[in-house]
Amino acid sequence: MRKAKNYLIGGFAMRSMNFVKNTAFTTILLLASLPACAVMYMGDTSISNQTAIGDIEILGSGELEKVELGRFINTGPANLNVVKADRIAITGPLKFKNIQVEGRTQVTGSTKGEDGNFSELNIVGPAEIKGSQAEILVVIGSLKIQDSMITGETKVTGEFVAENSKFEDITITANTIYLDKTTAKSIFVKKDKLAEKKTQKLVLTNKSLVRGDVTFESGYGQIEIKEDSKVEGKIIGVQKDKHPSVMKASDASFWKKITNIFS
Repeated sequence: MRKAKNYLIGGFAMRSMNFVKNTAFTTILLLASLPACAVMYMGDTSISNQTAIGDIEILGSGELEKVELGRFINTGPANLNVVKADRIAITGPLKFKNIQVEGRTQVTGSTKGEDGNFSELNIVGPAEIKGSQAEILVVIGSLKIQDSMITGETKVTGEFVAENSKFEDITITANTIYLDKTTAKSIFVKKDKLAEKKTQKLVLTNKSLVRGDVTFESGYGQIEIKEDSKVEGKIIGVQKDKHPSVMKASDASFWKKITNIFS
């Protein structure tokens, strides 16, 4: 990779692979979007083995490895490996492994990763997460999560599949919800306004446990309880002809739909 050139515009350090000449518009844009002493990179950027480097913004694909920084903003694909940050905002697909974020993480794009520790994780797009923790998790898009723990509220709008994970209160808008070897304090299934009167199905398998209530806001709920799973609270909003059923372990055709999702 060519060495990035350094520029100073309006009191901000800026580095660019192919920098367009300084214009008033560029200066105004930087002043509006970056805090003092933030560094902006334009074009594909790779940073490694850096600590305490402050705030960074990348316009292009960004790859960070063994980096500790303040706020990180990336417009474009991002690949983060062994990263600690104060806050993260990414517009584009994110892949991560072994990251820790003290403040809010906002991703607008698909997200796939493992071994993450988040305070508040907000995703707009499909997400696949392994071995991670968060205080708050909000996903607008499908979520597949494995070996993870959410210590506060979870909100999902989209298909939800959880394996060997722990949750507190879950609020979800989806027609299909699968919990395998997973625990939750409560589950509230919101009515899908785009699919009114359509059955919303929750399947619990492999000793999954809901310690409190399961509520289907629409009144069109269906729940299947398999393989020694339990709901200790009330089940509210199930269709009259879709009463809770306890299935044998052999009756697991539903699981074929999600086989190998974490491979």
